[in-house]
Amino acid sequence: MRLMNRALRAFPVLAIIVLVSACSSSGGAGAPSAGPAAAPDLQPNVSVEFVYVANSVSNTISAYKFSSGTLQAVAGSPFAAGSGPEGIAIDPLGGYAYVADNTTNKVSVYSINAATGALTQIVGSPYSTGTGPIGVAVDGHGRFAYVTNANSNNVSAYTINGSTGALTAVAGSPFGAGGYPAAIAIDPRAKFVYVANATTNNVSAYSYNNSGALSQLSGSPFAAGTGPNAVTVDPNGGFAFVTNYSSNNISGYSVNGSTGALTPLSKSPFITATGPYGVAINPNGTYAYVANFGANKVSGYRITTSGNIAPLSSSPFAAGTGPHGIAIDPAGKLVLAVNNTSWTLSGYKITLNTGTLTPIHGSPFATGSFPAAVATCRVLSTSCVPPQL
Repeated sequence: MRLMNRALRAFPVLAIIVLVSACSSSGGAGAPSAGPAAAPDLQPNVSVEFVYVANSVSNTISAYKFSSGTLQAVAGSPFAAGSGPEGIAIDPLGGYAYVADNTTNKVSVYSINAATGALTQIVGSPYSTGTGPIGVAVDGHGRFAYVTNANSNNVSAYTINGSTGALTAVAGSPFGAGGYPAAIAIDPRAKFVYVANATTNNVSAYSYNNSGALSQLSGSPFAAGTGPNAVTVDPNGGFAFVTNYSSNNISGYSVNGSTGALTPLSKSPFITATGPYGVAINPNGTYAYVANFGANKVSGYRITTSGNIAPLSSSPFAAGTGPHGIAIDPAGKLVLAVNNTSWTLSGYKITLNTGTLTPIHGSPFATGSFPAAVATCRVLSTSCVPPQL
């Protein structure tokens, strides 16, 4: 099983982790296309959102529409993916989804139909990566895509054709990283890239130039806890957070806006429930949520002005079995967590003044097998735009 193998590779000293999931209806990605399908001119105030889940063993992408307070499967879902899809990102212009296919060492690109939520693989996709791709991210201007290759310990970089979504390898790619680079994040100012290295227990930090080439920052890599598995930067670009799977805590850093350097926050690391995996921050930068794989919980935190995080009084919140990837919708109203072992997607409504999570109607929702990652976007005109980086 793909994710079980991944967990064992990243954390050889841990007890065996069993990860499983549930199937939904069959479907396919359809014939390749050159670009996003046209959609009706929807007004920005029309709240139409789509959710995409990468199912790493059934080799599919489940798609849902958020409507009337619940999630409904998109027609044609699940859509065929490559082998072992483990990471997914949506470009900031809202036209394309990028998926890391772990088993075949590829990254697949799909156009998003903003009218229906359907995915169609573009002409030329998939594209070659390093060995064992897991994480994928797109910079805030939609110019570059980056993929972490866990087994070759490097990062593949690509330029993005804004008209077609097609990828072209950046000169000098791939770029070296630490041991088992498991996740990647780009700061919202589109200046710096951060990679969590699971077996060397640190974070590699890079700047990138107008060609998309990565240059490691002075002082990089920066120390983390044991088994760092996910990384994110807050929407204002002032703080970064890393989940440490094996030490059961969260490393928090201030980000130097000029150099990109990371400095541990005064109260870091922060204790969390067992087996922290994914981490997400709401668009206002006030709350952080962590998927705790080992505890079957989602932990919630308030982010203070200093960047230090404090557990919400109502936290943690019940999830399915083995929560893994986690995301927040662009409106900042929903938390979505994929549950590896129970093959489901948990959806929660955020109480805005407290951060408390309440399951939405129908939650949890069936996914494909071994759901690993989740991404969301909101329809604005003819695009489906993700949350701000």
